[in-house]
Amino acid sequence: MSSLQRYKKSGGFFQLLSLIETFGPQKKEKFLEMIETESPVWAQALREKMLTVERIFSWPDQVILEVFKQMQPKSMAFALEGLKDEQKERVTVFLSHAEKRRLSDVLTESKPKPEEISATLVKLVEIARRMLQERELHAEKFDDKLLIPEDYENRLEERTANTFAHGKNADEMIKCPSGGSQREQRSADDS
Repeated sequence: MSSLQRYKKSGGFFQLLSLIETFGPQKKEKFLEMIETESPVWAQALREKMLTVERIFSWPDQVILEVFKQMQPKSMAFALEGLKDEQKERVTVFLSHAEKRRLSDVLTESKPKPEEISATLVKLVEIARRMLQERELHAEKFDDKLLIPEDYENRLEERTANTFAHGKNADEMIKCPSGGSQREQRSADDS
């Protein structure tokens, strides 16, 4: 049985996406590579729809702030510690002096460990995903590629079937540096 089989039912893509978003960078990439060997179409779709801290910071400032405001002060302080200075500035510029002082007090009381910072950044992604799912944030206004249409699993399966029906396999789906597929590259090399 394929590792993707259980996710091919309605809502399965979202379940798999939500799971992968909680992984650390190395585990996330290994998992996506494993999926890619089974279904390049699914792997590409997961990469397109996946939330990351970097993707969140590609959104407008007000949207980012809405996500951060959902965090408890300690979690917000720890998450801010894990951000680049320019990302941190995009959030703190909108905080009141009292809020900044509260965050500073949290960090004075307890210095976060690296694993705590990582955990709060995962929490940030989870909060953003929940807000998108519950329509508190409207992705179509700032990042429409995040939208997951109804019956998406069936659409992905149709794309997979069409890919294989046209005689391509997973290796041939991988793009070569020239921009063509490996199959096209091999044909050019044979000439």
